[in-house]
Amino acid sequence: MNHLESIQQMQTKVDEFTSDEPLPDLIFPASIVDSLYNPRDPAEYGVGQANSKKTGTASTQKAKPKIEVKLMKGSNVEMRPITWLIDQWLPMGKLTLLAGAGGTGKTTLALGIAAAITSGGTFPSGQKYLGRSNVLIWSSEDDPEDILMPRLAAMGADLERIYILKSVREDGDDRTFNAATDLDGLKTAVDSIGGVVLILLDPIIGLVKGNSDKANDVREGLDPLVEFSQNQRCAIIGISHFSKGGQGKDPAERVLGSQAFTALPRMVWGTIIDKDTGDRVLVRLKTNLSARDGGFLYSVEQTQYNGIDTSIVIWKGQIEGSSHQIISNAEAVDFDGENGSELGDCAQWLKSYLEDVGGSQEKKVIADLARANGYGNSSLYRAKDALKLVAKVEGFASSRRSIWMLPINSKNSIIPNNSHNSRALNHWDSGNYGQGDGNLTFKGDADHFDWGIAL
Repeated sequence: MNHLESIQQMQTKVDEFTSDEPLPDLIFPASIVDSLYNPRDPAEYGVGQANSKKTGTASTQKAKPKIEVKLMKGSNVEMRPITWLIDQWLPMGKLTLLAGAGGTGKTTLALGIAAAITSGGTFPSGQKYLGRSNVLIWSSEDDPEDILMPRLAAMGADLERIYILKSVREDGDDRTFNAATDLDGLKTAVDSIGGVVLILLDPIIGLVKGNSDKANDVREGLDPLVEFSQNQRCAIIGISHFSKGGQGKDPAERVLGSQAFTALPRMVWGTIIDKDTGDRVLVRLKTNLSARDGGFLYSVEQTQYNGIDTSIVIWKGQIEGSSHQIISNAEAVDFDGENGSELGDCAQWLKSYLEDVGGSQEKKVIADLARANGYGNSSLYRAKDALKLVAKVEGFASSRRSIWMLPINSKNSIIPNNSHNSRALNHWDSGNYGQGDGNLTFKGDADHFDWGIAL
């Protein structure tokens, strides 16, 4: 074979290799454009088109949804004022959270408000409800027969205007209400009743189907309720609890579960028991709709209705001060006995020292000074609890340290003054609600203390 023939033979092989036969026929059918890892449309590739035609399979890739962002001019927004069911306390078209310590009568309090709405009664502020409206109640904890209806009736409610959300019927079977899926049905029911201005949800955590400690799960459960309240222009009160061991914290941070429980509602109420009087206190823990100062004093009393033992709420007037101050005063421990105990002296020394140094100091420094002044660790920690000092940790690793701070209402802290007046203080004496006179008697008895974590 001469040189020319050799070149011609090589050209023939090249021509065969570069023939017009479609490339896909030379490729294994599961090409990259058909794989699950290729986000692009196979139609963009000849290979993908060819393979689809050859194998007879269509692309299962979904078309990208069309997204459109909607804007509204501020001039087109119809402004309107907040409508209040209870002036400055219970807004219409908003979600309100009622949280508090166990035994504060949260459900009875809420039922008292419901009773006033149905009967034209009086709210805690003294405001009379003009008219008679309907109330819807969902409760997974209390039975209507022996708890809810007797309490409402004993407080003068018009039971014809009370509606209990019992269950949801689906395909002929009854099941529990699910806020995530049943709000359309609830809207239909509420519209058929007409005149519903308040919905009570007890407990609201029962409507969160996921983890109540996870913000996303809480928002997923509460967002539909917030939207429902806005659309229906009715008030919703969701009842929750304080977590244990939260004394000394910001009151809003004591609500059980994720912080989303206090972030989504536009109003958050808190209830606490006054340890001196046994009365209860209602305050606004959080709101961006009104002032937070002030609160209401109330009690929960036992009574009978048609021979059934039940309870009612009795409102006792308004109290002054910030929510933190009112709660701190209510939770302050009162001790009967001699002022001259080691505990009383240690508490007086500790308060005076912290005031002198600006209200806070490192725990180690305080402990060293306490020992130098003859006070042991037991008395020091009991004095810390008596003063309701706030403890926080700063720094990390080797620089980590614990700080003790006077509470916000330290100038009104209820501890013995230098005069050693033995009169026990009643926080609510003389109508000067929420203001202490600095006098307290102590008994050096550890059983009277709420022991906390020794930070």
